[in-house]
Order: sequence, then C-alpha cells, then structure tokens
Amino acid sequence: MEKLANDTIENLHSILVHFPIALLVLLAALTAYVVLRPQSGMLQTTWLLLVVGTIGAIAATVSGLVSHAPYEETDLHGVIETHQMWSFGVTALFIVAITWRFISRRRGSDCGGSVSFLVLVVIGTGLLVMSGLTGGDLVFDYGVNVRGVNPLLDK
Repeated sequence: MEKLANDTIENLHSILVHFPIALLVLLAALTAYVVLRPQSGMLQTTWLLLVVGTIGAIAATVSGLVSHAPYEETDLHGVIETHQMWSFGVTALFIVAITWRFISRRRGSDCGGSVSFLVLVVIGTGLLVMSGLTGGDLVFDYGVNVRGVNPLLDK
C-alpha cells in the first residue's frame, strides 16, 4: 500500500497536467467561436471551461513543484526551472483571466465574449504550448519520471 501511495504522488503531475491542457485549449477555441457568433449560447460553457481549466492548472502547478523535488540537486534543475517558469506564467495568466471574468460577471456583463478576453486567452494558450513543449522535453529528452531510464527512480 505504501508503494502505491508513493507511486501515485510521484506520478500525480503527469496525471493532472493533461486536463488543464485540454480544457484551456478548448476554452480558446470556444471563446473565438463566441466572439464570432455571440448568440451561439456557448458563453456559459466557456465560463465552466475557464473555471475547471484554471483549477486544473493550479493543481498541475502544485503537483509539479512537489514532483520536481528529487531533481533539485541534479543537472536537470535548470531545464526543470524553465518548464516551471512557463507553467507559473500560464497559471498566473489564467488566474487573472478568471478574476477579470468573475468581476465582469458580478457587474452584470460577461467579458467572456469580448475580443480583449479572447486575446488574453490566446496569449495564455501560447504560454501553455511552451509549458507543454518544455514538459515534453523533460520526459522524452531527459527521461524525467520515466522508470527504467531515470536513475533517480526505482525500476
């Protein structure tokens, strides 16, 4: 049971990270659709995607901080730091987006269908792509968190 708990904690980041990627990319696409077709009825869906995607991004960021601890004193630390900075940027930007949209909704007008909100979401998606690319490099180029390849992990 202890091994299962340790494996789950070690692998939590790689499990969690895919949800915000999917949700926030879908958010960008649907926000563009809402801007082009304001009467589409998708505005509420974009709000839900923003909320769940941002919560997922926060969870992925926190789990990433936890799972990078074994690599703190290794040569990979700099590469991991680059991935972390992109990820912090993504998470911070979507926290700004959710805050802006929440305030807007409380005031009776939802900014989710505006061009300026779309620009913010597209920038966030660009940061998300960079975070994903650097995360993919860590796995595929350096073997981070890959058993049998990475000497820091038990086989």
